[in-house]
Amino acid sequence: MRTRITRHQNRWIRTIAPAAVFLTGLLIAASSVLITPVVIAIAGIAFAMIASLAVRNNIAKKYSILREQILLELADLERVASDVLGDQIGTARQVSFSHMRNALVQAKIWSESDVHAFDKALQVRNRVAHGDVESVDYEDLISSLATLRRLRDEISDKIEVKVTELSSTSVEQMGSDKAPVRLAGMYALEQVGQNSPNHRQFVINILCAYLRMPAPVPAEKSSTTDVSQPSGHTNGGQWTGRKPGFSPILAAAAGLSPDWTEQQEERQVRLAAQRLLTQHLRPNRDKYGNPTNPAFWPDVELDLTGATLHDWNFAHCEVASACFSSAYFDGEAWFHVAQFNGKTSFSGARFGGNTSFGDACFNGNVSFDSANFSGDTSFGEARFNGNVSFGSANFSGDSSFGSAYFNGHTTFDSTNFNGDSSFDSVHFNGHTIFNSTNFNGRTTFGDVLVRLDHGTSRSSAWPDGWTVRESPSANHAGRWGKLVQN
Repeated sequence: MRTRITRHQNRWIRTIAPAAVFLTGLLIAASSVLITPVVIAIAGIAFAMIASLAVRNNIAKKYSILREQILLELADLERVASDVLGDQIGTARQVSFSHMRNALVQAKIWSESDVHAFDKALQVRNRVAHGDVESVDYEDLISSLATLRRLRDEISDKIEVKVTELSSTSVEQMGSDKAPVRLAGMYALEQVGQNSPNHRQFVINILCAYLRMPAPVPAEKSSTTDVSQPSGHTNGGQWTGRKPGFSPILAAAAGLSPDWTEQQEERQVRLAAQRLLTQHLRPNRDKYGNPTNPAFWPDVELDLTGATLHDWNFAHCEVASACFSSAYFDGEAWFHVAQFNGKTSFSGARFGGNTSFGDACFNGNVSFDSANFSGDTSFGEARFNGNVSFGSANFSGDSSFGSAYFNGHTTFDSTNFNGDSSFDSVHFNGHTIFNSTNFNGRTTFGDVLVRLDHGTSRSSAWPDGWTVRESPSANHAGRWGKLVQN
């Protein structure tokens, strides 16, 4: 049977019980005076006082814990209510509890009994919030805490239902044959993720899946078109008819096919999907490293395997892991100051324009095996804190790794550098392989530092004509050498 603690019992616990303990101590002290010296009497009095304070402190601690739990549960209730109601109540801190309650009733989320239970719990909350703990029954505190938790859980269930409905509708819209409808579906889905953190990875997965779908190829583009020519020109430099997008009516008046217009519209939809992804991956950290972007979604995992990405701007983004294997980057690609905190893959990726990974940070293993860089490429000051491989990668333009740090196992096995390449001021802190590396342009390895005690018995392999000569470094711990020509 549950013990009921009434207000009178609470008063007894708070006042009479400590007094009883104190008087008991006095009696012990008095009897001690008759039998033993005064010292024992003083000890008895001290014991009585300590016991009295202990009882009162224990009661105060229990009330304090319950008070904090009620305030936390109420704040959590505000948060989940804001999630499910959205703009109806706005940010929880900006509205009254009565406004929140009325909005929940209008949305048919709360019944009359829910409102009555909430009002009773709110009365208790108001009393403890203003420090009037002494007038609140212990049982009322327990009951209010249970009520707030129940109401919160019921609202959370409503959130799940709402998210499921919105997600289904948004995904259905994204499958429409009309570009505006697809855009509306994407933006609605993005709002689901912004309002419900538990569903953000789901939203990311849907957007990535859309970008992984095959991108349309312009019908006017001839099979003999040279991809190195500007968009809209053939090998002969003749215009192919690829002009800025028009509405179907204007396109028909201009003699352009409806397919061409649809392709331009789909390109805009894909650019919007890219922006929605990246705007939630930029933390905009302050000087203390704290994110300042309220739209930042941390710990996101990206899977853009085989995706076609147009003018991809991933600068300053942070992800838990990323897979760009076999992706095609149409136009320039920016990854500078990006941070990859887990496993990352660009295996087989194709970069159609200039590419920048300057100041990027890779905290896990990363692969660029068989990647193809068509334009100029920069990895200047990038940090590779895990293993990295550029096996069989191809650099068609100039490439720079100046001042980059390779802190793990590094491989440039069978890599082709067809333009000029620079490794000036690079630090190789781990086992390094340059087997069968082809340098077809001007190559520099100025002031390259190599760690000699990198913790593995395997020998590094350096480009033909280069070797490592031990050279103590005053700025680095351990044994170091410099890469020099034979």
